[in-house]
Amino acid sequence: MAPRLAGPLLLISALAASGCALVAPRLDAGGAPPARVWKTTVILHGASLNLHLAEPRLPVPRALVVYASGDGGWFGTATSMFRGIAGDGYATAGFSARAFLHIERPSHAALDGRQLAADYGVILSRARAAFGLASDTPAILAGWSRGAAFAVIAGSEPALRAQVRGVLAIGLGDGEDLAVDEMADDDTVAADPAAGARRWPFDTYDRLKGIEPIRAAVIQATGDQYLPATRARSLFGSDTSTRRFFEIRAGNHRFSGGTATFSAVLAAALSWIASGGPPATPSAARPTDPLSPPVRGGFRRALAAPAPRDDRDPSGESGAPASAWAGCSRAGSGR
Repeated sequence: MAPRLAGPLLLISALAASGCALVAPRLDAGGAPPARVWKTTVILHGASLNLHLAEPRLPVPRALVVYASGDGGWFGTATSMFRGIAGDGYATAGFSARAFLHIERPSHAALDGRQLAADYGVILSRARAAFGLASDTPAILAGWSRGAAFAVIAGSEPALRAQVRGVLAIGLGDGEDLAVDEMADDDTVAADPAAGARRWPFDTYDRLKGIEPIRAAVIQATGDQYLPATRARSLFGSDTSTRRFFEIRAGNHRFSGGTATFSAVLAAALSWIASGGPPATPSAARPTDPLSPPVRGGFRRALAAPAPRDDRDPSGESGAPASAWAGCSRAGSGR
């Protein structure tokens, strides 16, 4: 049985079927700000990587989540999602995908799936220790944009499988190369029309199939410039007992105009993955959302909250200009 999933998803389904505009349910119990947000470091190949930690207000966290940002770095939308996950009741450890990719691997070797999984293993161990969790506590691997690809690739590697409870990919692209991209994508600029024809070393949607039997979910915006939800759904295929696809009616890669629905679906998807119980009935394919409804979910609350000081660390975690650090609630770059 999935204790927190059925309510939000059945509500989304019923409203979408009736043609009503969706006002997301109040998520007071799971949408409170984290009780504590702080930062530590993890050593990878002799280099230090900032590991951001958020502790929920629940006496016992629902699960451990390891979250990776988009390649824009650790600011804006990426950090808002991070705090939203923790606000939904999860012990959450996050890192900058940008900073992670700049770490030099042994013998200057290119990063591959096996090394990515090994690095995730080190990050998981550090996160468990920081939260005081048992050394065998499994984790949900989550990420936005490029971080979503990291979660999918790492979660599909056999060496890491025993440590993974599930995977949540937000704004997942159609492929990944695990290479440094100095020109971080910005969803205020139209995507390259030729990008869809690119041959990627890692097919992320094919990798999703290799994650079974652990659970995996994808959350995608209809207006995502890099991979719209309709095309992402065609790559994903049909929902199964272990895979779920959530399409959000939103204007871009950051889910603008759909954050209320995003907040509800994020909480529901995480609960489904964390529960490990029998799968719930699939949600409606196209939940709708007014542009700016009042909502108290974790993501909207986090968007409005000022960023803590450790999110304003100009240490290479973000590709944002210095002016961006003055207001971290502004939208960040994605893939």
